[in-house]
Amino acid sequence: MFNFLEPLRNIDFVKRRFYFIGLSSVVVLIGIVLFFVKGGFRQSIDFAGGTRLEVKINDNIGIEDVRRVIVSTGVTKNVTYVGDPKDNIFLISIGVDEEYVHKVETVKKALQDNFREVIIRSENTVGPRLSQEFFRNAMILSLVVGALILIYIGIRFDFIFGLGAIVALIHDLLIAFTVILLFDIEMDISIIAAILTILGYSVTDTVVVYDRIRENFEAVKSSEVEYVVNKSIRQVIVRSVLTSFTTLLVVLAFIAWGPETLKGFAIVLLTGIISGTYSSLFIASPIVIELEKQKLIKQEQSI
Repeated sequence: MFNFLEPLRNIDFVKRRFYFIGLSSVVVLIGIVLFFVKGGFRQSIDFAGGTRLEVKINDNIGIEDVRRVIVSTGVTKNVTYVGDPKDNIFLISIGVDEEYVHKVETVKKALQDNFREVIIRSENTVGPRLSQEFFRNAMILSLVVGALILIYIGIRFDFIFGLGAIVALIHDLLIAFTVILLFDIEMDISIIAAILTILGYSVTDTVVVYDRIRENFEAVKSSEVEYVVNKSIRQVIVRSVLTSFTTLLVVLAFIAWGPETLKGFAIVLLTGIISGTYSSLFIASPIVIELEKQKLIKQEQSI
């Protein structure tokens, strides 16, 4: 059967490694600029505190109609669909401050004045102290997961491979943060879950590539590091692309037909899968090349 990805095995990826590093650097630089221009990430009430109103409006309207009404109150503009848009159920987020109780009532009144039938399905408030606890726990969880991954990589591979895997992980996180800023995605618990998933996915992909490089180092018995790494990338690239593609189909379906409240999660996950595959092949591997070459130079000098 014809494999349309087979031509990828003929490309000299190692020769072009500085182009890949340059591309990633540009994307990360865009993320840094966006961070300072936007003043950081947009935080959900999970981390910043506030109230979520879930309302059902029995009227022939859309999300833009609801957004226009709540924006006119000057309280918030954060409104998303809950579930199927045809059900006309909306989630409205209102930030917490000294007057947030008054603001919540203002939004309720504006909705009731402008639409025929408004049903308040739920009202959940996260106080500043609880939101800070959520944020602290999320950061601790992220650090613990990151530390466990590093321990695993350190046990399975040597220092050089471990360092390459760490750089690839940091690369994937920075790319994910760039996309979050670019699409103005709200940071909430689901985004933290997506980031942790990205870490796991990236490591899995990197381990596959590193395993092949290590096997080829032992089998080829060649001191030509670039040749061995290029050979390894060519051997695994079709498998990596096809595996990621099948996973992407699921995530793309989720973006197209999934609930509105989880679109941010799906977009970040989509970015992480692409970035994880890319970094395993074109970021982690070049680092191994440079470090292995330095190691060989030192060994030759010590003789």
